[in-house]
Amino acid sequence: AFALAVALLFWTAGFYKPGFFPDRRQIGLSFAASVALLALFFSEKRRLWFPIALIGLLVLSVGAVNPVMRGLSPLLDSEGFRVVDQIQRADPDSKWIVYDDLILPELVKATGARVLNGFKIVPDLDFLRRFDPAEQANFLYNRYGHLVCELPESPGEVAFRFVAADYYILYLSPGDSELRQIGCRYVVLPDIWPDAELHGFSLLQSVPGERICIYRRL
Repeated sequence: AFALAVALLFWTAGFYKPGFFPDRRQIGLSFAASVALLALFFSEKRRLWFPIALIGLLVLSVGAVNPVMRGLSPLLDSEGFRVVDQIQRADPDSKWIVYDDLILPELVKATGARVLNGFKIVPDLDFLRRFDPAEQANFLYNRYGHLVCELPESPGEVAFRFVAADYYILYLSPGDSELRQIGCRYVVLPDIWPDAELHGFSLLQSVPGERICIYRRL
């Protein structure tokens, strides 16, 4: 039952975060390995094989990973970081908003940029209540968690959606007047935004290999 629950958890995680598992077979293999280990553990005759099987699976999954790393070179030397950092240094007072990604806001934050969304230990209520003055969605966003922004399906739509205890979505157009008012000048998306000019933005720079497209308000 535990192995099945873990497999279902991973499966549903893939719905909200495409690419969470690059291949669905990984879920099947994880489930099969968990079942096999549990069977060995609870079998009186085969219990001695449990530590051997566990060690073998660990070696196969992480044996080639070097656990020792010095510095932050994988982050600081990445092209995406350098591009964002260069823009941020030239325009340090402007604010940024990142769309359609759970992790990308954290990369932008790492440069020192002022990012409106992303992981928030304490929610930015002043920002969020600009889009919910009646506080009808207070239960959704007044929490520790990831604030992920997504493009709305309808022009002018502003809505919040609960996904998980530490994950909620704000549907908001980058061209919203409130964003302009608070000085949000840069928008980052993982893919090309075809309607950018319609919302008053132009493509400033892209890093295709890392799925980073940076737009600046015209």
